[in-house]
Amino acid sequence: MDWLQFIASIIGSLAWPAAMVLVVLLLRRAIFRVLPRLRRLKYGDAEAEFGEKLEQVEEEIAELPAPTSLPKKVEQTVQRLDDIGDFSNNSAVFVAWLSIESAILNLARAANALAPNMPALRAAEILLKRQLIDHATFHAIRDLAALRNIAVHPSYVRLITQEEVDRFRGLAEKVAAVLEDRRQSIVQ
Repeated sequence: MDWLQFIASIIGSLAWPAAMVLVVLLLRRAIFRVLPRLRRLKYGDAEAEFGEKLEQVEEEIAELPAPTSLPKKVEQTVQRLDDIGDFSNNSAVFVAWLSIESAILNLARAANALAPNMPALRAAEILLKRQLIDHATFHAIRDLAALRNIAVHPSYVRLITQEEVDRFRGLAEKVAAVLEDRRQSIVQ
């Protein structure tokens, strides 16, 4: 192989990657305008869809026992969330999650199952092992935590809609109410 063949093979190997970089550079403004409207983006084997997972969680939570009423603590938390004002939708999902986290920790504390600095999901595992919550409630907690993670740590550009936030908040309120009902039954 002489120098001309070597240079020709290098140019041939780099032609497609260089063309793609050039296209991305030329169209970058148009690409960034379209990205926020994407509902789904797939990269390799990684794919996540907040809306689809939300629908699955709604079906699971529909099977949970209905709380007797919205406990005062959950009602106050919901009111505080309404009073805080506007959040980005992703942040609003996280804030709604806090009512579940609080209810888990309160139940664990009432059941003497809470260690110092224990994460809420670990407390939920202990509550499940002690049969203080059922499998359906535990799975709902775990799935809502996964949705919270998608919102807080997005792996791709995807805006969560206000409608999805409202649905998530409704689910979070129901799970928090179920946990608070359980706490009330232990305290009494």
